[in-house]
Formats: sequence, C-alpha cells, structure tokens
Amino acid sequence: MALRCALALAPAPLAMKKGTPKIEPSANDSVKSLSLGKKVFPHHILTHKEVVAMRRHGFTLIELLVVIAIIAILAAILFPVFAQARERSRMSSCLSNMKQIGLALMQYSQDYDETMPSYPFSGAWHPYHNACGAANSGPPPYCGWSYSAWAPMIEPYVKNWGVFACPSGLRTQLAGPTTPVQLRIQMNYGYNEYIQNWNQGWAPIARMTTGGTGGAGPAEVAVVAESGFTGIFNDWTRTYVPPNKPAPFGLVRLYCANGYSATACTFRHPDGGVNIAFADGHAKFVPGGKLIGDNTTIATVGECPVVNPNAIPACR
Repeated sequence: MALRCALALAPAPLAMKKGTPKIEPSANDSVKSLSLGKKVFPHHILTHKEVVAMRRHGFTLIELLVVIAIIAILAAILFPVFAQARERSRMSSCLSNMKQIGLALMQYSQDYDETMPSYPFSGAWHPYHNACGAANSGPPPYCGWSYSAWAPMIEPYVKNWGVFACPSGLRTQLAGPTTPVQLRIQMNYGYNEYIQNWNQGWAPIARMTTGGTGGAGPAEVAVVAESGFTGIFNDWTRTYVPPNKPAPFGLVRLYCANGYSATACTFRHPDGGVNIAFADGHAKFVPGGKLIGDNTTIATVGECPVVNPNAIPACR
C-alpha cells in the first residue's frame, strides 16, 4: 500500500519537447591515446597493450647496444686523428727549440771568432766535459756535462734549459752534473762530433764556408740534431741495421732517436724523421725516408743530412 502511494506521489518524467536537439558525445569530450594516436571516449577501457605502451619511457637493450656500438666506431676513427694532431704539435715544439738553438749557435760563433762550440777530444779535454772534482774541471755546475758540454756553452744565449728537451723525446735522457750541485736536464739532442771535436778541424765556420771535398756548405751541414745517444752524434754508429736502408748506414743515432739496440729501433717521430739545426743557423725537419749516409760512403752515396762536412750532399 505504501509502495503504491510513493509511486503515485513521484513526479512524472519530463517529456522532451518536440524539436529539442539530441545531445551526442562530441570530439571535445574525447581523450587521445598516447600510444595508438586514436581518440577514445572517457568511458573507454584501455587494453593491456595500450597501458604498457603508455608506461614505457626508457631504452631497450638493443637500442643501448646500438648507441654503444656507434660510440665505439667513432672513437676508433677519431683517436688516431687526435694522436696524430698531438704528435704534430710536439714536432712543431721540437722544431721551435731547434730554431732557438740555431740562433744561439750563430750568436756564440760571433762572440768567439766565427767558431762553433768545440774542444779537443784529447789531453785535458774541456772543463765543462770533465767530471766535477776531477782535474781541469770547471766550478759547479759547469762540470760533469760529458759530451753535452756544448749545452752550457750556448745556454747564456737561450737562457732556458728547457730548449734542450723535445716533447716527443725520452724523459730518461739526462745530462748535467749530479754532485756536488744537482743540475740534471732533459737532453734529447746531440752535437755533430766532427764539429765538437776540435781535432777534426771543422769548428771554424770559415772552414765549412769553403766547403768540403763533396761541396757541402754551412746550410747543409748538421750541427745539432735529435739523437738517441745523449749529447753527440756521428755517421759511423751502425749498432742497428735498418731493413729499408742501404748498408752500411751510420746515422742510427738520428734515425733511432728514441733508442736503439742490435735488434730494435725506436723512432721519435713518424718514419724516423728528426729536427736538425744547421751550420748557417736555420732549422728544419728531415723525414726519415731521406736519412742516408755513412762515413765509408761519403764520396759515393753522400749523406742527408751532411754529418761529415766532406760528404756529398744527398738531400738535394
């Protein structure tokens, strides 16, 4: 009875007037799926595939491996380029040092009657050469330089011990006295023994200007060069026999500037090239492929660079 009364009292539903437009869901009421790019209505239930696609934000293992592989390939290509650029920079620095040494040699020779640094390799030798405390040795630190005695001779003209080191050279190549005053410097260069040894007779620039028997002049005679033997080089060291050089080959100290033995040769620069200061004061880099010479073939094969002033110039 009560139910009937409630139904009787409930208001009747409003009748839709004629002409009233029917309300339909519009595009503005829809949402866009993040994964499928299609429009769905708010009451649409997402599938499991759609939910997973919406939640994924990181990289897959395959994608990471591809990126790592690309980076590895780029590194393999670029690292050698960077190494070559670094070596070119070191070669330029070494050549700059040689130019300073060449100018110092010219200044020294002007102050000492047009004569290059030299002393007799006999008798009392030179005070700079002799060991500190020995007979006829100079006061420290001008003693104990051995065959690098030419360095303290020209140091007043460069005022920098660092010019005797090449950035590509061995840091274990040292020269200078150890006692009683410690003055060890990195020495990666050598001096032409034909000029350093006064007994050879080639220290006066006038002697080189007239030319040796092979016609070499000051612009072709090497005075200071990168050397595997600390402080001095010559054209009769044949410790190592390069397979790509005609025998005999006496410029091993230059060609193997970072060390040599009977079975091994370590280049300082690519292909064994070296920086050299010549008797006229100029300096330049001579590629290893051009290095040639021996004191037994100076009149036939010649030398490049000229070490023995009597050799035929072979760099021309």
